[in-house]
Amino acid sequence: METLIINQCDQTGKKCHQTEAAAVRFEIDNRQRFKDSAQQYPYLCEDCGFHHLSALPAGEPTRARVNYDEASKYVVRTRRTAEEQAELFEQIMQLTRDGKSAQQIADELKITLQTVYNLRNGKLSGSLNNTVQGIEIKKLSIQEQIAKLQADLESEERRKQQLIEARQLRVQWSEIPGGEYVLVITKDLERFTILPEDATKLIKLLEQAFASGPARAAA
Repeated sequence: METLIINQCDQTGKKCHQTEAAAVRFEIDNRQRFKDSAQQYPYLCEDCGFHHLSALPAGEPTRARVNYDEASKYVVRTRRTAEEQAELFEQIMQLTRDGKSAQQIADELKITLQTVYNLRNGKLSGSLNNTVQGIEIKKLSIQEQIAKLQADLESEERRKQQLIEARQLRVQWSEIPGGEYVLVITKDLERFTILPEDATKLIKLLEQAFASGPARAAA
């Protein structure tokens, strides 16, 4: 069974609902229990990322307290309509594709960081959630997340190959300043450099070992 009430929002003090549908069910049950209760409307909180109920429908101005220590100071904030959410989503996705971080997007669009995360993840509210456009936004958001996961997967695969190659024994001649060459041996991120005369002796010893056969080489 789905838990309707998750907790309380630290910013607004309202009950939190995991989904818009859960908030609607709670509102219906509440009005059936309390016949005189006025109808309330679900909306997505920009502070906690969960859904709350409000007596004001989408598009109506709401008062949100900014500083609880200074209760006399308030700011008027308008809840976004479906069209405003869709437009904001496009702006967020474009800035994301431009390589901007969530914080940079929030600063540029003058919105909260939670709003960036909500819309970028297809977490919509109000009537937009139940429209064709809203469904397309969610699909696009999922596609963007899949593309990012694919890029992360490819990056980890490249890192894995780099680690594998670093653990392999590699022997090669490398030129040093002055035009001379040294023999460089690398394995497990360790690097050994052998001077030409020592490298020549080592090569001769190896040739003798291989020429003597497996038994002598093993000894």
